[in-house]
Amino acid sequence: MESISVVDAVRAAWARVGGTQILPGEFKLLEVTEKHETLELLVTGPAGESFGYRTPLHDPERSFEQAPDEWVMWNVIVPLVEELETDPASRHPADENEIRWIDSD
Repeated sequence: MESISVVDAVRAAWARVGGTQILPGEFKLLEVTEKHETLELLVTGPAGESFGYRTPLHDPERSFEQAPDEWVMWNVIVPLVEELETDPASRHPADENEIRWIDSD
């Protein structure tokens, strides 16, 4: 079985659940990258605001026993949407590039 990268798994998961109750269609994935053992996503919201999400890829608290698509769903998509649905604009100040960064816990 061919291995899928975590970046490709994010893109595939976003395409699969975008526009559903899990991931409302007004949120658009602009970019996903893996940098220095950190996964970063750039997303636009319904009003055109920009959000970034960071999560470590090699955090000992996280399980990599799951398939990449399952890991992405439960460790990236679901936590990101939970943050986006709890008004991050009021809790996360924008940086100099007008991106509101959300870091996973």
